[in-house]
Amino acid sequence: MIILMGHIHVDPHEIDQFIADLQVIARNAKPEKGCLFYAVNPDAACPGRLVIAERWRDQSSLKAHLETPEVLTFVHNWQGRMRSEIQQYQATHEETFLG
Repeated sequence: MIILMGHIHVDPHEIDQFIADLQVIARNAKPEKGCLFYAVNPDAACPGRLVIAERWRDQSSLKAHLETPEVLTFVHNWQGRMRSEIQQYQATHEETFLG
């Protein structure tokens, strides 16, 4: 399993448009083959910062997602206007926490 976790920083004046554009990706990602979890939420403690959490079955599922037209368009439109601090992790074991 592949886990993406971290933050994206955007000018606070552009955050509403950024979130609207990102919602297109989120809506399309959830039903994609291999998408196990996809969430992007504003960080209340820091204007202009969003928390990113994604889980993908494998690297090929993530690669296919990153090559979709909506992701490519998003990156093209926001490249240079956002700063990413997202880490990718490979998980080999999963268990329920506090459940």
